[in-house]
Amino acid sequence: TEDNVRIGMLMLEESPNKTATGLVGLQLGKPLLLYDLDQQLPPDERVLTNLVITKEEREKAAKEILGSDRFVIMKNSFQGADLENIVRKVRQMAKVYGCKHIILDHISIIVSGFQNSKIHWSNSK
Repeated sequence: TEDNVRIGMLMLEESPNKTATGLVGLQLGKPLLLYDLDQQLPPDERVLTNLVITKEEREKAAKEILGSDRFVIMKNSFQGADLENIVRKVRQMAKVYGCKHIILDHISIIVSGFQNSKIHWSNSK
């Protein structure tokens, strides 16, 4: 965002480390997650041979994107469709951490578990 507000992130299918690596890759404009996987292969099996990401470049991008408190990446302890826990975390990001935008991925997991939930949605703040 251009207004530099705090953004909360709750990714139900990946770790906070993977989310942070993805953000650094976006800052670099390079597929960092794929690059890291490619680097784990034996040299003769690597596919991204023309892509180079230096340690310095990676650290600079990490500092730019993650060096402030702009992003709040919540750890996911998601076990099944626990909608109440997800709602608690979203409220915590908004009220405790002051997140103005919240990214929630993968929303279809939540929708599939919604029918079994006892959560009652309201407009209360």
